[in-house]
Amino acid sequence: MAHRLLTVPLTALFIGGALIAAPLSMQAASAPPTAVTVCLDPGHGGSPNPANPSQPYDSGAIGINGIEEKNLTLAVGLRLRTLLEEDGVHVVMTRTTNTDPSIYQREETCVMAKAALFVSIHFNSFTSPQPEGALVLYPKPSDIPFATTMEHALVSGLAKWNIANDGIQFDGHWWTHAPMPQVTVESAYVSNPHDAALLTTTTFLNADAAAIRSGIEAYDPTILHIKPAILAWRTAHHEAPPPSTTTAGSQSRTKHSSSNALPLLLALLVVGGAAVLLRRALPKGSIRIRGSRPARSQTGLSRTTLRQRHELLGKRHSSYLRSRPPEAQARRQKR
Repeated sequence: MAHRLLTVPLTALFIGGALIAAPLSMQAASAPPTAVTVCLDPGHGGSPNPANPSQPYDSGAIGINGIEEKNLTLAVGLRLRTLLEEDGVHVVMTRTTNTDPSIYQREETCVMAKAALFVSIHFNSFTSPQPEGALVLYPKPSDIPFATTMEHALVSGLAKWNIANDGIQFDGHWWTHAPMPQVTVESAYVSNPHDAALLTTTTFLNADAAAIRSGIEAYDPTILHIKPAILAWRTAHHEAPPPSTTTAGSQSRTKHSSSNALPLLLALLVVGGAAVLLRRALPKGSIRIRGSRPARSQTGLSRTTLRQRHELLGKRHSSYLRSRPPEAQARRQKR
């Protein structure tokens, strides 16, 4: 009997462990490879609001042909996001519409996203039309390797457009608190007639985004190394690239919380099933909690037995009343 009692719950536990381990292993196998997170910051943004003069608004530089820097940076940023996502990168943007977050908000977005790289997109301007070319700014000496890599990518990617190389330059006014490697890309001058004319064409904006992507992927080779695994996982699970966000997404937390509820539900089912198996395997009446009495039902008692019990209780009660003092019996009769 003891062997039988031990075998049933142990078997149930093994079955339960297998059922719980199965979904956990499936989740681990189905988890996507960890993508590299890149933060993109399209510079400037916003529109003037006469009803609210204090509303943030920064058009950036205005070109000789009337183009506004804020529109160019967003156009390149959205194109760059698409290119990076196609390569399996998780992209976080400081803005995706015509808004103007503060410098602190932009930097905080990238820091909170734990981005591996931070690229701020701008276009240059000068008081005279002569300066031209692509310039890369860096805020800290440790960012020089990233800036140099980006410079080479811009020179190569924009060579067919005759964009001059303006080199790299230190600028410690912005992004000094971002811990990840960071650069500010100024791919052309809106104040230069040649560059400004190119910035009005879709083909050049596409080429600019592609050149920046090349600089990012050349500096962090991990992106292209894990790209096949990420794309294979997407194909196997019929999923498109995840939507880019400006802040941490609540959808991912909801997805993880709902998937974590499955093992818990299975565990409850296993425990309940083990209890049923154990109850069926043990002889009737052998399960007893220490210190408890088995409940007794009177449904099987005959009328004679019930009458005898009532008579016995009545005799005991009468005997108790007769044994009480006379004054106690008198008080009872007055009630």
